[in-house]
Amino acid sequence: MPVHLEYLPATGAIQQELVLLHGWGCNREVWRPLLMLLRPWANITLLDLPGCAPGLSSAGKNEAELAGLLAGILACCPEQAVYVGWSLGGQLAIELAVHEPQRVLAVVTVCSNPRFVATGDDYGALFVAPSPLLHFWSLGVEIQLYLLLPPLLLGLRRLG
Repeated sequence: MPVHLEYLPATGAIQQELVLLHGWGCNREVWRPLLMLLRPWANITLLDLPGCAPGLSSAGKNEAELAGLLAGILACCPEQAVYVGWSLGGQLAIELAVHEPQRVLAVVTVCSNPRFVATGDDYGALFVAPSPLLHFWSLGVEIQLYLLLPPLLLGLRRLG
């Protein structure tokens, strides 16, 4: 399954290979605000996942198509890397770690909740009618991404 990528080499001493996987309804641009914190110490691979990014067909919902998507991700990523996934990207990172543990050095997930996979629900199914709290939920997701992820990644840098 075709996966589009952008590779950004580290601007300083390379300590880690990072693969950044975006969530459903996003594309690789969601990671742009964090790149200035990550590039001094890590080579970055940004991916556009099928069905999420403009112009890419859907990845489908069966196991054969999931296996094809995972193979497509691995085909364009470094031999060994730390995978950082947001939402759906986190679920894919976990699947990659299960199927190819020798290729995945670590997994960092942001707002990746396996409950939705287990129940078959999605984030939109949480609110049957429009809720005034919906925007607060969105802010909570953004806070996790922009406030909690950088210290986590900096800690990972110190370990690397």
